[in-house]
Amino acid sequence: MDDLGEPSETCQMCETQTIRYVHYMTHPDYEEVLGVGCVCAEHMEENYTAPKERENQLRQKAPRLTKWMKRKWRRSAKGNAYINHMGFNIVLYWSPKGWAYRLTNRETNETRSYGGFRTEDRAKRSSFDCFEEMRSQSTHR
Repeated sequence: MDDLGEPSETCQMCETQTIRYVHYMTHPDYEEVLGVGCVCAEHMEENYTAPKERENQLRQKAPRLTKWMKRKWRRSAKGNAYINHMGFNIVLYWSPKGWAYRLTNRETNETRSYGGFRTEDRAKRSSFDCFEEMRSQSTHR
């Protein structure tokens, strides 16, 4: 699923609704993955609660992402941007393949690294998604 920030795309199933939250779905009559709105997602998966739940989770995530992107990142001795947040250490750095980040759960020492982002902001956004996933996993253990 994606949040486009505002209603700006047409549902690829009904081709009438302008959508903000895009559910990516497959359908036997179409070769490629379709970007559809909530109602069409409900019909396609024949589930009238799951698409709404996914969309609500994404709506709740949007303000946290905005805050994450505006957060003041500190500079390490090596000159890399970093933050310590909710028991996680997140470091952004430049690599030969582009911007990258390393995210470490300080309690479990689990570390994930991803790179190849064209901009620092894209690396920050991806680090947020990774943080949300790792935080969710650590609270469900």
